[in-house]
Amino acid sequence: MKIMLVSALASVLGLSLLPTGPKVQINEAGSAWAARCLADFQTVKPGMTRLEVERQFPMDGGMHGMALVPYTHPSCRMFKIDVEFECQHDKADMGRLVKGPDDKVIRVSKPYLEAACYD
Repeated sequence: MKIMLVSALASVLGLSLLPTGPKVQINEAGSAWAARCLADFQTVKPGMTRLEVERQFPMDGGMHGMALVPYTHPSCRMFKIDVEFECQHDKADMGRLVKGPDDKVIRVSKPYLEAACYD
């Protein structure tokens, strides 16, 4: 019985002495800034217009469609969301999608981090 008790105590003490990993230094100001960026992106909701979104966020560069558009945060172009719009179809031009300021948001992606794209 004593051997089992000593063995269990040694195991517990041994586990408590294991390294816990690197110490992480949290940058409180950076965390607060990232939280504000996230909150800004969360203001984009289905039903908003393209014009309302573009007043808040610049479009990312590069090629993209009219219905699915990547937007960047104004304070960091690497923070992005993809916004899907319900676009109108031009019946006179074989149903081609037509971009307009009144197009409605139908879906917003989760925010993500990606290298900025410049034109």
